[in-house]
Amino acid sequence: MKSCSRCGKQKKESAFYKNARTKSGLRSECMECTKELARLYRIKTRPDTRDSIENEFLREFAEIASLCEKLLVLVKKAERDFKTAKLHQSEKELELQSASVNLQ
Repeated sequence: MKSCSRCGKQKKESAFYKNARTKSGLRSECMECTKELARLYRIKTRPDTRDSIENEFLREFAEIASLCEKLLVLVKKAERDFKTAKLHQSEKELELQSASVNLQ
């Protein structure tokens, strides 16, 4: 039995990775703690693996923001078209009114 230096639990020697540099020939951390240390190191040193959920969220957020920008452009265009159509309609009504006045 060997004690893990990280979690402090007593475990069988088969629960530790080998390390030829130590007196016992085993690492001081158990396999579970070693895996956790490696995972934390990867998160700390590789920005692309920090949190795949966070990265996915940011990608989706960027997509949504892009779609919102495109929608805003379309809405503004529709507003301009509507105002232009209304202006043309007003001009036609004035023409019709003036034409009807001329006919009378």
